This record gives sequence, C-alpha cells and structure tokens, in this order.
Amino acid sequence: MAPGNSMIGRRKKWRPAKSVAVCLALFLGGCSSLEFDDRLLVKVPDRRVIRETHADGWNFRHVVEAPQDKVNAGNWYVAYRDSDLVRHDPQWKVFLGRWGRARRLAPYLADASRDAFGVFPTLIEPNLVFANAAAGKAGPQQNHPLPQSRARRQGSDLFVNANRTLAWPSPADSDPAWHLRMEYSQLAEARREAHGGAGIRVGILDNGFSERQAGMPEHLDEDVYGDAMGWTQGTPHEGLVAPGDWGGSHGTGTIGILAGRRVRIFAKSASGSTTKGRPIFEGELGSAPRATVVPVRIAPWVFSVETASLACGIDYASRVKHCDVLSMSHGGSPSQVWVDAVNAAYERGTAVFAAEGDFFSLGFDPLPPTPIVVPSSPVYPAAFRRVVGVTGVRSDGGSYARNSLGRLFSHPSEFLTWVGRGSYGPDGWRQLLHSEAEADPAERRLGKLRAYPIAAYSPNIPWLVAPDSPQAPANLVDLNGSGTSAATPQAAGAAALWLARHRSDPALQRDWHTWKKSEAVYFALLGSAGGHETGPDEYLGAGTLKATEALKLSYADVKNMRDKRLLNFQKSGRDYFDGSRSFWTLLNGQAGLPPRFNQRAALKQGDTIAPDREKAFARLYYNMLLLEAWHNGRLPRKGLEANLLTAQADKLAEKASATH
Repeated sequence: MAPGNSMIGRRKKWRPAKSVAVCLALFLGGCSSLEFDDRLLVKVPDRRVIRETHADGWNFRHVVEAPQDKVNAGNWYVAYRDSDLVRHDPQWKVFLGRWGRARRLAPYLADASRDAFGVFPTLIEPNLVFANAAAGKAGPQQNHPLPQSRARRQGSDLFVNANRTLAWPSPADSDPAWHLRMEYSQLAEARREAHGGAGIRVGILDNGFSERQAGMPEHLDEDVYGDAMGWTQGTPHEGLVAPGDWGGSHGTGTIGILAGRRVRIFAKSASGSTTKGRPIFEGELGSAPRATVVPVRIAPWVFSVETASLACGIDYASRVKHCDVLSMSHGGSPSQVWVDAVNAAYERGTAVFAAEGDFFSLGFDPLPPTPIVVPSSPVYPAAFRRVVGVTGVRSDGGSYARNSLGRLFSHPSEFLTWVGRGSYGPDGWRQLLHSEAEADPAERRLGKLRAYPIAAYSPNIPWLVAPDSPQAPANLVDLNGSGTSAATPQAAGAAALWLARHRSDPALQRDWHTWKKSEAVYFALLGSAGGHETGPDEYLGAGTLKATEALKLSYADVKNMRDKRLLNFQKSGRDYFDGSRSFWTLLNGQAGLPPRFNQRAALKQGDTIAPDREKAFARLYYNMLLLEAWHNGRLPRKGLEANLLTAQADKLAEKASATH
C-alpha cells in the first residue's frame, strides 16, 4: 500500500453541492461534446425480442432484454417518430424538459406499443442519445468514419509518439510494457499459462477505434450493429458504421491494452526521428491478445448521462454476441434501463469490469486528494454491485489518487497531468453521500472485498495512437497511457485468461451461462489481489491485480470461499436505480439519511397484463411519476407518498383515456 494510505473508516467526506454551478455550466453550457437529443425508452411486458418494428407513426428498436423473472421481465425499445430525428433543441431544454415531453407523449406511445406488441407498456423513461450531428466535436477523438480504413494496416512495427509523463512514477528501465511483468500485474506470465485467452469472447464498449492501427487485436468480431450510438439515435441501417471505422482515439488506446497483437516498439532518436534501431519492446501488447474482441461504440467520448446507447451496448455484447467478459473504460450517471442491462448480463454469465472514473485534485501527500468538480468516488456502471470497478495503482505501488508536491515542483509544465487522478472507493456513491443502511447486510453476506474495486496499473503504460486522417501514420504509440481507462482492460484481460485456463472444468461448463460464472471471475481476481490481507484499502480497494495468482484458484476454490469478513461466494443482490443514484444527487448530495431500501416506493412492473386501457395507463403513469422523482434525486417512501403518486397517476390515466 502507498505510504499514508488510510483505511476506509477515516475517509474525509466531500460535499458535491459546492460544485453544482460549475458542473451545470459544463453540462448544459459550453461543452460541445455533450450535445444530446432525447428519445423515449419503452418497456413492454413481452418476452419476445423483436429487433425493429413500427406502429402508428412510431419506430421501435430493441435496446435491452430485461432479466427474465416475474419482477423485471420484458424488453426495452427506443421509440421515436421520424420528426424526432431532426430535433436539435437547446441543451438545457433537452435535459430539463425531457420528462414533460415524455408525459405529453405517453398516451400516444402507449397505444402505439399496444398495436406493435399486443400489450401496453409498464415503463416509459426518457433517455438521452448523443446527437450525431455533433459527434465530430468530441475533442481529440475522431468521430466521423474514415473510409476504407480496414484495408490499410501495414505491418506491426510501432514507433514512440510520446514518452512517459514525469508527473507520475515509472520504472527505472525503459520497458514500455512494464505493467505486464511478474512484479506488477503478472499478465505476461498468465498469458502463457492461459494461451492468451484463446476461445474467450471479450466485449469492449468505447467510442470506436481505428482498424488501421498497426497494433490492433488479431481476433475481432465486429459488424455495423456494434454502432450502438447510431442504433439508438435512429440512424438508418445503411448509415450504421462498424466501430473500427470510427477511428476513436480513446477506444484505440483501450482496445490495444486489452488485446493488442504482437508488435515491435522503436524509440525516438535524440533528434526526434523515428528511424529504426534496436526495438525497446518486442512481444504481445495486450492483456489477453488471443481472445476474440467484440467492439461496441456507445458514445463519442468517455462519459454518459442516462444514455440509451450504453445499455444497448451491454445488451448487444452480452446477449447478441455472447461475450464472457465486458471491458468498459466509460461511466456516468445511470437510469432504469442501465440497471436492467447490467442485471441481465450478470445472470447470463457476463462479467463486467468498468472504470471507476477520473477526477482532478490539488491535494498532495500526505493531504487527502480532495476532488475539484468531478467526484473521486466511482461512477456507474462501476458503482453497481454486479459490476467490478477498476481503479489505478502506480508503478511504485501507490494509489493513482495521490501524488507528491515534489513531482509538481520538479515538472511544473506537466501540471494538468499531475492534477488528473483515478477515482476510487466502494460501489455506489456511498462515500459521497450518507451511507445507506441497506448496504451493510450485503457486505456482511458477500464479504467486504466484493464491494470494492481492483487496482490495475496506470499511468505510463502503452497507448496506441489512432490516426486522425486517412493520410496520418497508423503505427504510433504513446508511452504515457493513463486514467482508470488504462487500468480497466488489464482487469478484463485477466478475467478472460482465468476463464480460458479453467473453461474445461466440467462444473464451470455447467454453470457457464449463469451468474455463478460472473461471480467466479470476480472472486478469482479479488481473492488473489495483492495487499488485502487486513481488508479493503480506501484507495486500492481489494488490492492490486495479480493475474498469475488468480489462475491458481480453481472454480471449486472460488465457490468454496466462505470468509464472510472478506469474500463469501454467493449471488449478488439485484442492482437497482433510485433517487440515491441520480445525476442530480451526484451534484447536490442528499439532506439527511435516505430511507432504507425496503421503505422506498417501488415500481409496479411484473409480467402481469393490465386488464384494460385505463388500468394500464394508471400503472404506466405511476411508474413514470416515480421514475421522474428518482431522476430528480428524490426518494418517495412507501405509504402516504406512494399513495399520492397512485392518486395522481389515476387522474392522469382517467384524463388520457377520456380524451385520447
């Protein structure tokens, strides 16, 4: 553990209310990459998956198959009219007015859903989609497709484009792939033992990547339906573009860390030229280089706020492409459809690893890294219980959340790199808010380590550079790859290696398509992580990734973990969305203790078909009113508050039935 790292009980709480004005200005104002349109998501209690259909002027595209149980059964569809495809309202109006629009259109959409699917919907939730017209404005990422990109890869020799940052520690030697070695993640040795992850399918959800890049994975399974952003936007079929043709710089970097092929890396000369000499590295670049990689484009950049495309990407990778593991160097604030996507993937046996997120801090050791604007606690989906978050650990074993003042004084020109840190903490924004009473029994049941992230190495690891034009070189690599984005593919790759090593186990084969496979992967990595002997660390969570140590744990070993203090193998409880997990709660915090989970008003879902139109509308409006309260950061209680919602929903249903 890093010197000065305190345990979880002494963490100083941060009150996000101080940053509301700044965050709102960034979100609703000048950030051109945050340009959205709104769509409506509708959940119908019909177990059939229909990819696309139309009724009464509405288009329906499948987004998520919910968990197939009596409480949550159904399918989510993004619903839009042709006129919606050309709407570009001001961003404040899109975000703040989405629930009013949903209520106005609910009767029409409910009737159209009944005509399309034969049943009235149970939920309508407005969701945001990134505006395609604005997608090219997302900073350094390339977000317009590069024509004929996949035919132009030349060789696998790479040349250094940028060297390591001096604002953070790095090993004394020049090995660019130091993070793979035995004294660090152990991934290089684990790859040899597990045949590089061959036979395992890993989905990576990001902003697309460059198929042209010389270091791209050898085993890719992609098609145009991997363009989840275009699918939820309503892009015509002929307009969908395979993820590898988008040239996303962030996705190019993360996919290289996950499964980059065998390469040679050549350093720059003293003059800055890239003439070949003796390579400074020769070998496989990725954590699981022989796994089959399924790329999905879910956004033009790395942050999502209630976006339909993230949920769609999880469903596509897990259900359609049958991925065993997902790697998501992406996060934000969730919605109900995210919850259904995560719960269903977990129960199919898809293990999900997601970045805790990054924040900025002026804090220096030994002071705590108090965040500026952006939270240091994990974002979603990393914060979900059925997902394992990934935080960062430096090459010297210290937390990526902390840095020394000496490094800043020695290298003041790297100030912006010095203030960038890796988020950390247990699942849920429980460290930002007041601790939720219902979280403690879950920790006692599963063990404390299960609620915490695993730490993988960042910064200063290889990051493949995406060419930003058809003429740009496609064989460059930066050695200063950073963020929890760089750490996450390492953990996902280690998960693929564990599955490849143990997939012949008959017991694991029987449980391959169940939650037990997801949980086994989590327990193998968390149980073998270095540095958790006395419990979770505030900054490094369950400890540092040790891939070879994980391979030593068989499926029987992880199933037999019965240490309730640290790890106790069981099924995780269903993840959920409510007002304590909303975007507004992230900004504003909560006044007072929130009600216990069993005291909160609950959605009226299930697979029961409403007997008539008015009763169907009453259930639908109740659910919409409750969801709206949650999205606004409120937590209505059972009893009086739920009864008031019911009465309001009955009035809306009566009016809609009489006038429509």
